[in-house]
Amino acid sequence: MLIVFLPNWGNQIVSIVDDTVKNVLKVDPAKIHDQYQAALEMKKSTDGNQSWWDKLFNFSTSIIESLMSVVFIILGWLASTIEWWAYILQSAILFIGYALSPIFIGMLAFHPKLGARPMRDAIEKLIGDAVTEFLLAGENAGGSIHVSEPRGCLVIR
Repeated sequence: MLIVFLPNWGNQIVSIVDDTVKNVLKVDPAKIHDQYQAALEMKKSTDGNQSWWDKLFNFSTSIIESLMSVVFIILGWLASTIEWWAYILQSAILFIGYALSPIFIGMLAFHPKLGARPMRDAIEKLIGDAVTEFLLAGENAGGSIHVSEPRGCLVIR
């Protein structure tokens, strides 16, 4: 039943927000882009239509802008070099981790206080289950342990 009112409520919220933005905040959404472009315009200390290269190599007109441009070029190059080395280091660490992961997986089976007990307990349980099932089935007390592919466990035959 409430779903019927959702479009009306949505339209009322849109009109309230629109009225608040235009009348209370005194913002004209149609001219936001022009205001944004005006804020981004670079204020020039010299008049004329000189290219960036002319400003860079003509130190008598704008030495401060030229020095700032050189500093920002060097900082940009330095930042990109640091980022490149960080990527190389990250890749090396990742591939070293891939190469060393089998060693650490093996270490997970060895408990610092219990030794290889967790792995031994798991193997003992599998063998114990196979022997118990074999004896409860009424078989003779002889046979060998094999892996049962469909069941995913050990069996005695």
